[in-house]
Amino acid sequence: MTYTPDGWAIVKIAGTDPHYRVFGGWRGGFDTGDNWRINSGIVSSSSSSDIYSFKGFSGSEYLCHKTSYGKLSAYCQSVLDNIVKKGDNTIEVLQDRDDWTTMDWILK
Repeated sequence: MTYTPDGWAIVKIAGTDPHYRVFGGWRGGFDTGDNWRINSGIVSSSSSSDIYSFKGFSGSEYLCHKTSYGKLSAYCQSVLDNIVKKGDNTIEVLQDRDDWTTMDWILK
């Protein structure tokens, strides 16, 4: 599956299986609410002029606009904040970077 979120963030998961994930948020419309997804874990990334592509362990692809990092709706931001809080210091939202393609996505 391919997903193109309205806003997104990169989350670092520590613990016994450390890895990075994409948290994506979509703004709802008049008759639908906001939605969010978190991918299975990033295995690779690439970019074009205005999009980052993140491939996940499950084979999914997240196409993320470079200018929409951290631009989550209030609902999606609250969900992300709650995930971090419940992670008990094992989950961290990373600061935006100039180039996400230089990350080493595999943690040991």
